[in-house]
Amino acid sequence: MNHETALSKAREIADCVLAPAARQNDKEGRFSTEAVDALGRAGFLGLMLPTEFSGTGLGPRTFAAVTATLAEADASVAMVYLMHVSAAATIPETIAASAIAPSPLPRASAFTSASRTRGRSASH
Repeated sequence: MNHETALSKAREIADCVLAPAARQNDKEGRFSTEAVDALGRAGFLGLMLPTEFSGTGLGPRTFAAVTATLAEADASVAMVYLMHVSAAATIPETIAASAIAPSPLPRASAFTSASRTRGRSASH
């Protein structure tokens, strides 16, 4: 998917899924699960994830344009979409950090032993 294709798909979802239901969803205080399904089928839930994480690998420019397009039809859906993509963007960094993370902190008992060797008891 490229930028133009993403915008075209976003317009289609906005026109066919979001806009027709937005007023009624707002009136009922209902969130559109149909919108999330459509966004997922279009590949938007992984829009900024790298392709090695099954994303589309598109950047912030496309994300902003897609979000703006969705917001014109249903601001609630656009906000949930924004939060989802922002959270999903942390996945690669989280995985990379866990692969190079230092070993866990020493157990509390290790600190107690160090305190005793300096002439202090653990109870102080």
